[in-house]
Amino acid sequence: MILYFSATGNSHYVAQKIAEATGDKIISIETLVKEKRFELSTNEDEALGIVTPTYFWGLPHIVEEFLAHLNIRLASGCYVYLVATYGTTTGAIGKISRCILSRKLIRLQGEYCVRMPDTWTPMFNLSDKAKNERRLIKAQAELEIIINNIRHRAAETKMRGKAPLLLGKLYHATYKKARNTHHFHVIDDRCVGCGLCQRQCPISAIALQNGKPKWVAELCLACLRCLHNCPAFAIQYGRNTLKHGQYVCPLR
Repeated sequence: MILYFSATGNSHYVAQKIAEATGDKIISIETLVKEKRFELSTNEDEALGIVTPTYFWGLPHIVEEFLAHLNIRLASGCYVYLVATYGTTTGAIGKISRCILSRKLIRLQGEYCVRMPDTWTPMFNLSDKAKNERRLIKAQAELEIIINNIRHRAAETKMRGKAPLLLGKLYHATYKKARNTHHFHVIDDRCVGCGLCQRQCPISAIALQNGKPKWVAELCLACLRCLHNCPAFAIQYGRNTLKHGQYVCPLR
């Protein structure tokens, strides 16, 4: 069983490739949260994988909340692993995940990471398509090594750019400010009122009003799915995203 969350496709691709190699099924954390399904169990000899992007050196809010509410019955000898996609550093995502799971008496045995294009475009520039493609080629090679380790149930911690837990938690605390939806705005003469942002928002924080998207929740996930998937690139966050481009993982 592979539980995953993905906003722009990076983590979904990683989960899919692992599933193809291991024969495990992938389940969207987003779907489980919407259906309020927190009771799960693994079959005999089935591994439990968690695949997630790194947000502000930690977990996306939806993943953190899901793991906090998760009630899972693990079969004897179940191998539990985490794979984090990241753009610059994994920060304390491994340590934070380990702390949450340990409260469930779940031991995280494998910790891995795959570097992919950083989709936080308020800071990082994704307008160079060739650079993104080179990063994805390297990511596929990294993933092959990780898959081999997972198949052999290796007990390893392979996180790059790790931060101490306390420092990681302090930085991750700034994520809440970034989640405030007042950072978003719409370029009205670009918006075509298609409603895709409303339909795709993981936590239904967007509603179409008078044919334009409005953020109806104070906080969202800051996943930028709405921005990166907007067909007219009308949705922006802060001042820099327009020049930094859009990104949806092209790998399938």
